[in-house]
Amino acid sequence: MRSVRLSSTALIGLGGIFLAIVTWQLLRTAEAQTPAPAAGQFELAYAQLYDKDLCETVMYHTATGQAWMRVGVAWKKIEDPVPLAAGRYRVELVASRHDGYRTFRYSQLTGQCWYIRDQKWVAFEALER
Repeated sequence: MRSVRLSSTALIGLGGIFLAIVTWQLLRTAEAQTPAPAAGQFELAYAQLYDKDLCETVMYHTATGQAWMRVGVAWKKIEDPVPLAAGRYRVELVASRHDGYRTFRYSQLTGQCWYIRDQKWVAFEALER
């Protein structure tokens, strides 16, 4: 029977590989177990404006779709022309080089989308299905 002798450098190298694999697996498990945002919580959407020291911010409720725009140090409600059904909403701000930024809201359940005009939500035409 033949025995194999490993040097301490080889053992340290194997130990490092083992630790890297274990760490990677633990991180993957933790990431998979991170809960999705609970229904009914508030989130912030923001955009840093090009060539300016300004950051536009909108706070919104993920279940109701209600949203507020930051004006100075206060929050101003963005008006909805019609009441919204309970659902899962998301708001995105997109910076533009030409005219500041654009704000969009969409329903993750129905696909309905809105944009802001004159501090009010305006619906896009419904998606064809």
